[in-house]
Amino acid sequence: MLGRMRVLFTSLVSPGHLRPMVPLAWALRAGGHDVAVASAPNMTKWAQSVGLWSVPFGEIVDPIASMRKRMPKDTKAYVDQFHGRPSAERHHATGRRLGAMAGRNVDELLAFARAWRPDVVVYEPMELTGRVVAAVLGVPSVQHRWGVDHLTAYNAGAVEGLVDTLARFDLAGVSPAVVIDPCPTSLQLPDVRPGWPMRYVPFNGAADVPSWVLSPASRSRVCVTFGNDSLQLGSAGTLTATLAALGDFDIDVLATVPAQYQSMFPSLPPNVELIDSVPIGMFLHTCDLVVHHGGSGSSFSALEAGCPQLVLAQPDGFEYGDAIERVGAGHLLEFAEEQRDSSVIADRVQKVLGQATYREAAVELAAETRRRPSPVAVAAQLAAFVEEARR
Repeated sequence: MLGRMRVLFTSLVSPGHLRPMVPLAWALRAGGHDVAVASAPNMTKWAQSVGLWSVPFGEIVDPIASMRKRMPKDTKAYVDQFHGRPSAERHHATGRRLGAMAGRNVDELLAFARAWRPDVVVYEPMELTGRVVAAVLGVPSVQHRWGVDHLTAYNAGAVEGLVDTLARFDLAGVSPAVVIDPCPTSLQLPDVRPGWPMRYVPFNGAADVPSWVLSPASRSRVCVTFGNDSLQLGSAGTLTATLAALGDFDIDVLATVPAQYQSMFPSLPPNVELIDSVPIGMFLHTCDLVVHHGGSGSSFSALEAGCPQLVLAQPDGFEYGDAIERVGAGHLLEFAEEQRDSSVIADRVQKVLGQATYREAAVELAAETRRRPSPVAVAAQLAAFVEEARR
C-alpha cells in the first residue's frame, strides 16, 4: 500500500492559475497526503495563503509587465489586441516562449524534486516545468484543467520550446498520464482529450461575510467582475461602459473592483456599488446575472451558482463565452467596439434578465457540474492510480 503520498503542484505566477487546483490540494491534504506548490519566488505567498507548502524556483516573473511589453504602443491597437480573440499563432508563440523559460528553470525544480521525491506531479495547463520534472523522475504527471481547454496551439508551441530540454534529458515527450477536468461535458470542446471528471468548487480567496450577502435582495442583483489583471491591461473602458449600461436598469449592481483601482471610476450610476475583496463564490447565488471577462474563476463560479452570464471576453475567455452562448446560458460580446458600447451591453443585459430560458439553462449547467465527482473523490482516485502505477 502506498499510504501517504507526496504531491507536487506546479503553477505559473498567477493566483488565477493556482486557484482552480486548490480544492484538490486541500482534499489531498485532508486525505493525509503531503502537498507542496512550486512556482516563481513572487508566487509563494499565494500558496502559503491557502495553507500549502511553497517551493520557490526559477525567475521572478511579472506577467502583467511582460504582457504590456509585448503590446502595441498605439492605444487603439493595444485595446484591439488585448480584447481581440487570440490567434492560434499567438497561442503557439506563447507556448514556445514559456517552453524555453521552463528549460532555463528546470534544473532548480529538479534538484528539489530529487530530494523531496514526489509520487506524482500535478500542473495547471500552461505550466511546463512540472511535466518535465515528472518525466525525468519517472513519476506520473497530471494536468489539472481550468475549464474549457483551448490550448492546442499553445501545447504545440510548448513542444517546440522544450526541444532542447527534452533532448538533454533524453525524453520522447511530456504528455500527462491523467487529465483532471472540471468542465461540464456540455461546455467542453469536442476534440480535447477526455479527462477524469471533477466537480468545480469555487475558490476566490477569503474574506469576512458582508451582511448584505445574508439579506434578501429587494430587486434583481447583477455582479460585474473583471479580475485584477484585466484592469491593469486596459479593460477600464469596458468596465466603465458596462456600469453605465447597467445604470439604466431597476437593479442593484455589485462591481468587484480592488480598492487600489476604484479611483479609476469617479462617477457611478446611483445603483452601482464598488466592492473590494469579496470572493464572488460567496454571493453569486444571490445574483440574477454576472457580467465578466471570461476568466476561469469568474466563469466557473457563475456556472456553479446557476447564474446566467454575459461574457465580455478578454484573451482567455472567448471559448468559454462561445460555450455559454451555445448552451443558452448567456451571451458573448467578442469585439472591442461592442464591449465599449453601452447600448450593445444594455441590449444583451435586457435579453438575459427578461427571458427565463437563460436562468433555466444556467440552473441545468449547475446541476450538471454538481453531479461530477467531488475533489475528495478525485483525490482518492488519484491515490489509487499512483499506487497502481508504482506496482
